Amino acid sequence: MNNYLRKMAVFSRSKGPSLLLCTAVLGTTLSFSTMAEAASGPSNYFLPVVNNDMQWVKPSSNYGPGSGSEIITSDSSIKLDTTKLFTQATVVILSASSSDANVASVNVQLPYIDIEILAAGTTEIKIEGVTTGNEKLIEHFRVTVDRFADTNRDGMVTSADALLIARAVDRNTVLTPGEANLFDINRDGAVTAADATALMNLYTGKTALNSTEKYIVTLSSIDDAPAVYNTSLSADSWAPGETATAQYSYFDAENHPEGNTRIKWFRGTLADGSDRTEINGEMAHVYSLQLADVNHYVFAEVTPVAASGDLLTGQTVLIKSDSIVMSANPIIVSRTPENESVNVNRNNDIVFTFDREVTAVPGKLIQFYYVGPNSPGLNYLANDTSNIEVNGKTVTIKNLTGKLPWETQFSLVISAGAFEDASGNEFAGIAFSEWVFTTGVPD
Repeated sequence: MNNYLRKMAVFSRSKGPSLLLCTAVLGTTLSFSTMAEAASGPSNYFLPVVNNDMQWVKPSSNYGPGSGSEIITSDSSIKLDTTKLFTQATVVILSASSSDANVASVNVQLPYIDIEILAAGTTEIKIEGVTTGNEKLIEHFRVTVDRFADTNRDGMVTSADALLIARAVDRNTVLTPGEANLFDINRDGAVTAADATALMNLYTGKTALNSTEKYIVTLSSIDDAPAVYNTSLSADSWAPGETATAQYSYFDAENHPEGNTRIKWFRGTLADGSDRTEINGEMAHVYSLQLADVNHYVFAEVTPVAASGDLLTGQTVLIKSDSIVMSANPIIVSRTPENESVNVNRNNDIVFTFDREVTAVPGKLIQFYYVGPNSPGLNYLANDTSNIEVNGKTVTIKNLTGKLPWETQFSLVISAGAFEDASGNEFAGIAFSEWVFTTGVPD
């Protein structure tokens, strides 16, 4: 222990002549006028407010040029600009909360958050931004409010606080920006033995603040999990053989780079994905649509992963397609009666619906074949508007009253190319035995 520290240790046990020796070693005392000048500015905390490690905020309230939000100080509040946090996202709803509103409360004036410093202690601030796509981006950070000169944070200002500064100076301790700001008692921007002297003078009453209480405020990062936003699935067309791509923007409040973000692909018949099943082995950003996807929606689950940080994995997000997968050619997605139906009323219309709008093609046949002899019965041209009605996606064979016998099994056969879509893609047709039904008994 050097001579100065030895004298400080003696004083910490009993007041007396050691104080004079300490003062003589460290230099002149800090005058009241100097302390009053240091206390000017915000009403209950000293400048600067220091940022330990938040990536989107400037290093201190004294810091001018460069990227990041300014730390705007006014009265007892600190204001931060969240556009420097959500640099790529368009945030339409902003909210914030404090884990301990007795230490600091927080209010929102989009795009700013306003932190009101109230008492010594530590609180966590949570910021939540909701994007135009209703995605939530979250940031947490810590606000530490220390009593001025209470360097050991025991709630009192004593010689022990001066001793802590003296030891840090003697040992060339590497201090965080926040610690350096707390130890800088004379507010000259450096931690030296003079700060221990200034603190001792406060403790013994040789100098005093012109305010009831002043704080030192420090901002510190809390690691948050990454997130994704601006999500979408895209494809040139939703048809087998085409490529679907999972698109998203990556967000990490601490600017940790993206790591091996995980992707899984699914298919389902419901647009909300509630009945989706995983497509095994598909884990890339792109997916080649398959025949099995026809008449299904496809989905991608994206789990963001950071390359570094305490929280590497974010919340999984489900990305939905806005269209079902359709075949390149029109296909029938429903039919009445269904295949293998029995007791079908012979007078009822026959109805089938395509996956898209179609038109009838002249010269193509729709035929009712008798099953058994496998011979044709009733025949129509696909464009026979008197008996075949095409309405968008739906085709109705009408005016069947009395034309089909009772208790007879039929196979409805439709020629290939009997219908086509707006792009000229032809319906493949229905072959014999692919759509079979049996009429019922007479009433």
